Amino acid sequence: MAGHELLRQNEATKWLLDDRRTAAPSSDDPQWIAPVWYPLVAAAGWRHWAVVRPETLAGQLNLRQWVERYASLGLNVRVFDDPAGAMKWFEAQ
Repeated sequence: MAGHELLRQNEATKWLLDDRRTAAPSSDDPQWIAPVWYPLVAAAGWRHWAVVRPETLAGQLNLRQWVERYASLGLNVRVFDDPAGAMKWFEAQ
């Protein structure tokens, strides 16, 4: 919920997630993220999501599902190999 608070307090619209060391979320995450967390961050102003892709194949497959889900909800999503590329993209948003 700290990310939600930061978005809200700073009126931010962009979120950079460095997911290089993430394998996969816990099995409880999808049941909490979709109905609870996402509506809160969307209402706080989240519009652009840059993700640095995970190093593991399992993490990459999981990320693909989340990217597709959020993009279908109208979030502007891009996946990058490094944070520098993500920051450059943010500058254009």
